[in-house]
Amino acid sequence: MAQVWKFPLAIDGALQPLNLRYGSEILTVQMQDGVPFLWAIVWNTAPHTDERYVRMLGTGWDVPAQQHKYIATVQDGPLVWHFFEVMS
Repeated sequence: MAQVWKFPLAIDGALQPLNLRYGSEILTVQMQDGVPFLWAIVWNTAPHTDERYVRMLGTGWDVPAQQHKYIATVQDGPLVWHFFEVMS
């Protein structure tokens, strides 16, 4: 069975690990009460977890050389954050 789960993210540009069950699908990132959250469809009956990584970048920041998959852009007052899954 799958459910939609949410995960809080930090606004610091660091690589953030997420332990998602195998086959989970990242849906979006949005701000909720001033905190960025990631929502994903999680197969809670899957026997294994995948360690996946999310990186937040601000507009004008350098993009690291790792391959990234775009998730979402969110506005935080005058700031704009772009969230990517780092592909291994």
